[in-house]
Amino acid sequence: MVPPFVYPLNCVVAEVEMRTSLRSSTWRRLFALTLGLIVLGSPGMSSRGGSPAAQTASPPSANPAPIAAASPAPAAPGGFDFAGKREEVFEAFYATGLDTSTAYTVSNLAIKKDSMTLLLKQGTVFLMKPIGGEVTGGAFIGDGEASMTPPNRTQRFMLNKYSGSEILKEPFTEAVFRFSDGTDRTIRALGRAGEAGAVGDRASEILKDRNARLDGTREWHLELQFLENRMSRLKGQDYFVADFHTAKHDWLTYKYDPQQSHENVIMASATLGAKGRRYLIPWAQWHESPEYDQAGHYVITPDHDGPRVIRIAYTDMTVDLPTTKEVDWKATIRIDPLMETLRALRFDLDNNADYEKRWYDDFRSIKVVAVTDASGQALPFTHKKDQLLVILNEPARAGTPLTLTVEGKAEVIYQLTAESFGLLPYAWYPQYGYINGRSPFHWIVQVPKPYLVTGSGKIVREFEAKDTGQNGIETGCDQPVHLPWVIFGRFQKATSSFTSEETKKTVPMTIHSFPTMTISITDPDTLEEFGLDQPVTFDLAAPVKKVEGMLEEGKQILKLFEKIYGPYPYDELHIAQMAPQLEFGQSPQGFVQLSGAAFLSQATTLSDFIHGFMSHEFAHQWWAHQVGWASGDDEWLSESFAEYASGIFVNEYQGPKRFQRTLEEWRRDARVGEPEAPISAANMLSGPNAGRQRYALLYDKGPYVLHMLRVQLDDEAYTKVMRSVQATYRNQNITTEMLLREVNRVTGQDYTYFFDQWFWDVGIPKFRYSWRSEHQPDGKSLVTVHVAQEDKNHLKRVLMPIHLHFKDKTIPQYRPVVQQEQDIRIMAPAAPKDVTLDDDRTLLADIVKAG
Repeated sequence: MVPPFVYPLNCVVAEVEMRTSLRSSTWRRLFALTLGLIVLGSPGMSSRGGSPAAQTASPPSANPAPIAAASPAPAAPGGFDFAGKREEVFEAFYATGLDTSTAYTVSNLAIKKDSMTLLLKQGTVFLMKPIGGEVTGGAFIGDGEASMTPPNRTQRFMLNKYSGSEILKEPFTEAVFRFSDGTDRTIRALGRAGEAGAVGDRASEILKDRNARLDGTREWHLELQFLENRMSRLKGQDYFVADFHTAKHDWLTYKYDPQQSHENVIMASATLGAKGRRYLIPWAQWHESPEYDQAGHYVITPDHDGPRVIRIAYTDMTVDLPTTKEVDWKATIRIDPLMETLRALRFDLDNNADYEKRWYDDFRSIKVVAVTDASGQALPFTHKKDQLLVILNEPARAGTPLTLTVEGKAEVIYQLTAESFGLLPYAWYPQYGYINGRSPFHWIVQVPKPYLVTGSGKIVREFEAKDTGQNGIETGCDQPVHLPWVIFGRFQKATSSFTSEETKKTVPMTIHSFPTMTISITDPDTLEEFGLDQPVTFDLAAPVKKVEGMLEEGKQILKLFEKIYGPYPYDELHIAQMAPQLEFGQSPQGFVQLSGAAFLSQATTLSDFIHGFMSHEFAHQWWAHQVGWASGDDEWLSESFAEYASGIFVNEYQGPKRFQRTLEEWRRDARVGEPEAPISAANMLSGPNAGRQRYALLYDKGPYVLHMLRVQLDDEAYTKVMRSVQATYRNQNITTEMLLREVNRVTGQDYTYFFDQWFWDVGIPKFRYSWRSEHQPDGKSLVTVHVAQEDKNHLKRVLMPIHLHFKDKTIPQYRPVVQQEQDIRIMAPAAPKDVTLDDDRTLLADIVKAG
C-alpha cells in the first residue's frame, strides 16, 4: 500500500493488489444470440404514461411554420365489440387498405413524438379504412423530413455509426404510418380534403408492402397491443410507427411506444429467410426526454418508468413430461392489476420455441389448451405471434388480485446428450415483463424414468410416481426471481453443504453428473481452450474425486463472494453437467449448469478454465438474480460483473501471475468491440460480427473497467460499494445510473466522469510520455513526466501509476492525468535510472515512451 492522495474529485486512491479473472471465451455464449437481432421489448416493460408531446401552431401564413400534430388518445369506438371480434380485428390489421376516395393535402405538418419530428413539408396523405370503427394508419407521398437529436453521447455515437451523423435530419419522399393514438384526427383537421389524384395507387402499393414487412417483424405485437388498449381502455399506452423512404438509407422505421422502457427507437432493417421476414438494426433508442438529466443520464428508476399494466405475483405450475418429446404444463398465476378496468390481459407466450425459425408456427410448437379463472370458468383467449391475450369476464381493478390457470403443450425439450435433456429458455408458459419478469414460484416436475431431474429453487421433495413411471421433484422459491429452469438425465447425484461464516446459514449443495459418456471435440475455439491443436475424442467420466473437488471449490467460491457481495441469496445451490459440445455455462436462479467438459480431469486437458468458468456462473446468483439489469443498456451488470467476480476468485485461488495473463487477454480482446460501440450499446450491435463484438465489450472491456474502478476505490471501498448495491437493490433490476448513485453515496465522491468515459463512451487511450530530471540544490531531483493523449475526441481522466526506478528500488507514485497534454512533477530523493508508467497494467490503455 502507498499513502493515499487527493484525486481531482477528492477521491482517495491507494495502490491495491490487482485481481481479475480467467477468460473463457467459448464457454459463456448467449443461447439465443444470432446475427445481432434485437428483441424490441415485451408487454410490461417499464414505461412512462401519457401521450407523446405535441403542440398545435397557428394556421399557415405566407411563410408557414410547421404545424405540430396533436395526437389525443382516442376512446374506444362506442358499441364495437373488440373482445368478441378480436380475431377479425387481428386478421384485418395488416390486410386493410387505404381509403383512396379522399386525399388530404398537407403543408408543413409536423408529427411530433417526444424528441422525434416527422415534418410533412408538402404532399398527400391517405388514411386507412377503419378497423373496428377506428383509423389505424395512413400513407404519405411527397416531401418530408425526419429530425431528432439523441439525448446522450452513447446514442449520438450509435446514430453516427449507422447514419453518418450524430443528429438525424433525413429527407424522405414516402411514408407509412401505423398508430393507435388518433394521429388521423390531426391529419383530417390540418390537411385539406380532396380527390385522390394520380398518387393513390402508389400510396396503396407502399402501404401493402410496408404492412407486409411490419407483419413479418415478429418482435412487435401491434395487433394484440391495439386490442389490449381498446378492450381495457388503457390511458397513455398508445403507439405510433412510421416507415419512411429515404434516398440515402432506403426505408427507415421509427417507433414510439410508451409500453417499452425505451419509448423511442429509430432503426433500419434487413430481411432473413425464405419468407422475406425482417429483423431490425437499431440506430438509436432512447427514453422520453423528461427521463434524462441535463447530462443525458437516465434518472427514472425502472419500477417507476411509467405504469405497468399488471405484475405476476406468483406462479404455481405442474410440468409433466410423459416422454422426451413434449411438455404438458399447467400454470396457475396470481396477478396484481396495476391499472383500472382491465378487460384483457396480455402475456408473453411464444408460439414456437425455435429461435432460428421464430416466424413459423409449425416447428417446436407451443399451444394453449385452456384458460380458466379462479372459479374454473373458461375464459376466451387469443394466442398468436408469441402473445397470449386473455379476455376477462369482469374487468380487473388495481389493488384487487386475480388468479388465472393456463394449460398448454410445448415442444421445448432439447437433447443435450444421448441421455440428458433440457428445456429451451423461452416463454413456453405465460410470462410478463423484462427478462420475463420476477415472481416467486412453485413447480412440480415429473420426467420419465430412469432420469433424475434437478434445477432452480429449494427442493421440497424428490419422489417416484409409480403409476406413471416417472421421477419428480417439487421445488420453489419465495423470493421474486426470473427464469427458473430444470434439466434431467441419467445422472449420478452427489451432495454436500456450505455454511456461511456471516449468517451461519447452511446451504445444501448438489452436483448431478454423468457416470460416463464419449464425446468428440472438433471446434477450434474449444480445442484452444484445452491447449490442443487437433480434434480429439474423450471417454468422459465424472469420477467421485473430481465431483468432490468441484463441491469443495464451490464452497471456496461462495466463501469469497459472501465477503465481497454479501450472503448467498438463496436456500440451495444445485450444479448440473451439460453436454460438452454446448460450449457455454448457464446460471438460472439457484442452479449452475456447466459444460460437460468442465468435468474433464486436469490430466485430460492442459487448460485451467474451470476455475474462472465455475466462479463466473456462481457470481450470477448475485449479479443477474439478486440484482438484475433493467434493460439491454445495462447487461454488463450481469456479464461484466460476473466475469470480474470470477477474476477475483481466480486471483485468490491461482495467484497474481494467472491474473496477469487474464488481464492481458482482456486487454487484447477488448479491442474487438471497443471501436464499434460503448459498453452500454453492446446489445445494439448488428451484422455478421456483432456477436463477437458484443462479447468483447461485455466479457473483456467491462471487467477491465471494473478492475480500474476497484483500483481507484481500493479493496475496502469496492467491497462496501458492492455489498451496498446488493443490499439496497435486492430482488430488483437496476440501471447503471442507479449503480453510479450508490458508488457516489458510499464513497462520498462523484464518479460520474469515470462511467461517462468508460461505460457510456468509447476509447482505449494511447499515452505517449517522456521524462527528464533536474538536480536540485538540496541534492534531490525534480522529475518531470510529460504525458500526451492521442485521441482528442475521447479524452480520458485516469489515475496514472508512475514508477521511479533507482539502482536498488522502485518507488511508485500515482498522479491524475486529466488533460490532453500535461506535465507531472515529482520530487525524488535522487535522479532515477528510468521512469515507466503503469507497470502493473492497471489501466486499459496503451503507453508508449517517446523516442
